[in-house]
Amino acid sequence: MAKCKQFLHFSSIFLLEKYLDCRQRSKYYGGRGKSLPQELAQAKIDEANFKKSLDYDIDKLGFGMFESTFSFCENLLNLLIGLSPLLWDTATYYATSYGLVNKDSSLVYTEIIQSAPFLGVVQIINEVIYVWFSLYSTFVIEEKHGFNKTTLSTFFKNLVLSRIIGILVLSVMIYIVITMGPYFYVYLWLFMFTFSLFFMTIWPEYIAPLYSKYTPIEEGPVYDAIKKLADSVEFPLTELFVVDGSQRSAYSNAYFYV
Repeated sequence: MAKCKQFLHFSSIFLLEKYLDCRQRSKYYGGRGKSLPQELAQAKIDEANFKKSLDYDIDKLGFGMFESTFSFCENLLNLLIGLSPLLWDTATYYATSYGLVNKDSSLVYTEIIQSAPFLGVVQIINEVIYVWFSLYSTFVIEEKHGFNKTTLSTFFKNLVLSRIIGILVLSVMIYIVITMGPYFYVYLWLFMFTFSLFFMTIWPEYIAPLYSKYTPIEEGPVYDAIKKLADSVEFPLTELFVVDGSQRSAYSNAYFYV
């Protein structure tokens, strides 16, 4: 009965998403045969760029529909064969067989030792499957439409870095849930708030400069306009930089960091 309810839940969401995707896709195709909307013409967007944006949206949405359908089939298969419980039981078996945990082990230690290989295997399986979707999206679709600036080395470096950070954060979250009692959610919220605040302050100052070039904006029309805007809302503008953001994507070749 539980599996049936989960199946109906997954299926209903999937079908609704596919309906909306197909509806949107038909709008994109319909836009190909129409002239440039007046609102876009007033925004200085020409007919050629309008058609290019439609072609990109069609390719991006079509690939997204394929990926989400594959993900639905994977989740359905996981539900039917019970892959996640099987992996958890396997992790428990090996942790016990190799003497990593026993009846005298603390709850925190046992949970972490069992969770680590389980999450590791799940992560590896997901990476092996879905890294190909990311590669195709970046180096085929984005490349086709002239947006990709990422190299393979940069792609995998960012992938490994994000996974390491994710594993560390998840480990701390498991520790908090196990050790902080019935009010663990309060400590969990405090940790996530602190983590987010840390990245908001540390990332632009020390990490982002390792990947992008920061150049102070010289005084001129652009600087004066931004300064005027900041003054109008009483924003404490101290330093203004142009950050080269075109090393990975051509969506925008620069952005402002204040």
